[in-house]
Amino acid sequence: MSTGGRQEFAWAEREDAPLHEVYFPHGDYTPGGRAAVWREGVGEYTVGVLGHDPWRAYQAQVVAYGRDNTRCKFYQRPTPAIGENNKWYSRMFVSCTNVSGAAVDSKFVFSFSGVAINDTPRLAGPAAFFETAADGTAIARNYERTSDGSYTTGRGWMSFNSSSGNPLPTIRRRSAGNYLVSIPGLGTPNPGLAQVTALGSGTTHCVTGSPYSLADSPTTLRVAVYGWAGSTRADTDFVLNYDQYVTRIANDYQGARAHADKPFSVPYAPRRSYNSGAIADDPGTNTASGRGTGLYNMHHSKIRSTPNSAWVGAAYSATGGNYCKIESWVPSSSGGTIVHIRCYDAQGNPVNSEYFETFQGPGIGPS
Repeated sequence: MSTGGRQEFAWAEREDAPLHEVYFPHGDYTPGGRAAVWREGVGEYTVGVLGHDPWRAYQAQVVAYGRDNTRCKFYQRPTPAIGENNKWYSRMFVSCTNVSGAAVDSKFVFSFSGVAINDTPRLAGPAAFFETAADGTAIARNYERTSDGSYTTGRGWMSFNSSSGNPLPTIRRRSAGNYLVSIPGLGTPNPGLAQVTALGSGTTHCVTGSPYSLADSPTTLRVAVYGWAGSTRADTDFVLNYDQYVTRIANDYQGARAHADKPFSVPYAPRRSYNSGAIADDPGTNTASGRGTGLYNMHHSKIRSTPNSAWVGAAYSATGGNYCKIESWVPSSSGGTIVHIRCYDAQGNPVNSEYFETFQGPGIGPS
């Protein structure tokens, strides 16, 4: 199913680049080459993305990269801007902090989905995304309350749903830091995974639960989102992206996703494990394993390491405040790619945690 959108990925590897110096992230990890990064200050970065309509629905996700306990988020909403040759582009604003809230320079991994222009590659596959506000509204040109008290996102300026008829998502704030997102038309017996990134100032961060649907409305997908300030639930704006499989912008853009639900060291097949078919007759497998407290590997057997991109997020836990980040991704000696993942508790200590992971891009094949 064509969604009319497009995707970009970037590994922003120059965490201490000179202030305001524009650079293009490493080409091996930035398919498309339409993203640029510049550092605005300690722990603050702007990402510019070309090749889409900045006045239409789009979303971005960001996750910290490295071996420390830094985490990253968006500190303000994206804005349109005019660049060279009077071409419009979108600016996303990333901030990285340690657990005490101090700004720190950090590498990060960035992904973007938006409406394509000028014949740039199109996104395909059931998907939805939107931006929300902490009071339970969705950011759009207009919004209105539905009869049950939840909100609909009006014309969907920051909202998108690829399902038939394009019914827009709704969101309900159930309590402080506790939200329920409903996406009509995308419910399935084996739904995909949701990505979420906190939006706004401060140190709040977000996690999600597993997507699900109910018997009385089997075609409506539901995702619980939780905001945290340390180990305390807290209201926060956030940006959510859902992929039913792994969305791809062309036939040669492939990927995998998995829910690592057993924080142990013994290798196992994770839940909701999916490969989009990098090799038609043998799409490969996902294998999760651990290598110490809070240290994990995810092996994608048939997708090579470049030029692709990874994302990871902690799954909801009753203990509260856990978060995860990407340590690295490297070629596997047995073929495919191993993604190294680190998870921390609210105090920044390594902790065993369930997590959601996606890996995608144009680098198909085992080597």
